[in-house]
Amino acid sequence: MTSNNPNPDLLALHKVINNGDTDVCLQVNPLAKHLNIHLVSASKGKVCMTADINDTYMQGNGVIQGGALAILLDFGLAFAGLSVVSLQQNVSTTNMNISFMRSALPGQYQIVAEIEKLGRTMIFARAQLFDSDEKLVASASSSLVIVQS
Repeated sequence: MTSNNPNPDLLALHKVINNGDTDVCLQVNPLAKHLNIHLVSASKGKVCMTADINDTYMQGNGVIQGGALAILLDFGLAFAGLSVVSLQQNVSTTNMNISFMRSALPGQYQIVAEIEKLGRTMIFARAQLFDSDEKLVASASSSLVIVQS
């Protein structure tokens, strides 16, 4: 992904970090808007977000499909990565390993993601997904490559 225009996700995140804003509704891309993602807090290397998953993402057995939960974890991992790069850079997920701990129902979820290691060209991050009862639903680890815009 290369472009002369900075990533709108990156710009929004850096604005939140620089201004110390909290609970910012992300309206920067259609998926974030659809999932009602809020950036609850952010600092260099760590983000906390909330998102809403509705019954659109339910499987036949009445629980949320794992891929929908993966989207939330990927948002957290990517934003943690974006929090440590410059406005002239981006990140791209190279792999993601997910562990599902319990079934998930429609509702609001919290994503907490942080950087484990920042290299010259790679970032290693981890994220946890909690339900509205603060129970751990899933966790993920990921490597992200740093790319120049």
